[in-house]
Amino acid sequence: MGIVKATPTFTVAKWQIKHKKQIVSENITSPLSFVSKVKPCTQAKFIDRFSHTYFNEIIQIYSALKRSNLIANVVTVLNKVFPEIKNIDILTYPDGSMSIISILENGNTLPLYACGDGVQRCFFILGTITLYKNCIICIEGIDLDFHPDVQSKFSKNLAQYAQKCNVQLFLTTLNIEFIDNFLNSIKELDNELLKDTRFITLKENEDNAVVHRCLTGDEAYEAREDFNLDIR
Repeated sequence: MGIVKATPTFTVAKWQIKHKKQIVSENITSPLSFVSKVKPCTQAKFIDRFSHTYFNEIIQIYSALKRSNLIANVVTVLNKVFPEIKNIDILTYPDGSMSIISILENGNTLPLYACGDGVQRCFFILGTITLYKNCIICIEGIDLDFHPDVQSKFSKNLAQYAQKCNVQLFLTTLNIEFIDNFLNSIKELDNELLKDTRFITLKENEDNAVVHRCLTGDEAYEAREDFNLDIR
């Protein structure tokens, strides 16, 4: 019988997280490391710039909303951003395939995939917020696919709905126009919410180190209004 030698491991870092009274500390080793199975402190969901194009995930979100009698909540907010959308439903064809359809104000129907990307992404984001209450949701490129004309309405309703669902949003954008629309919309909606908002910018300094700057919503609004400061 041969002798199997264990592969040596080396500790390269230590990982630790603390939330209230729960502390988890582990060694990160090479070539292999394990982290104990622990209950997560807070659930989180990541939405990338293409999430709304994944048909199966759209179907799952719609089905979960329908089963929980929450589809009307999403449609109500969606209608505030896109007034022509009156309802969202699902159509099953004779061959068993399915399509999510939008019901327009004139009573006509249109497949959701045939609507603009802004409508599709708005439905996906609002549906996710509805299903992931009391969680953290990270959205990459929040400005993508939203026409400048609807950015203000979208920002206002997004912030208001996330607050209602007790969802903490982490948003990324390189679009200064969207930032201005977001700031103006939140200030118009709720000054207290603006104070609770944070803007974090990253920059590489002369030493090639990445440094960050954090502004409150109030500070960011004043910096844009008074100094036209680039806070991307």
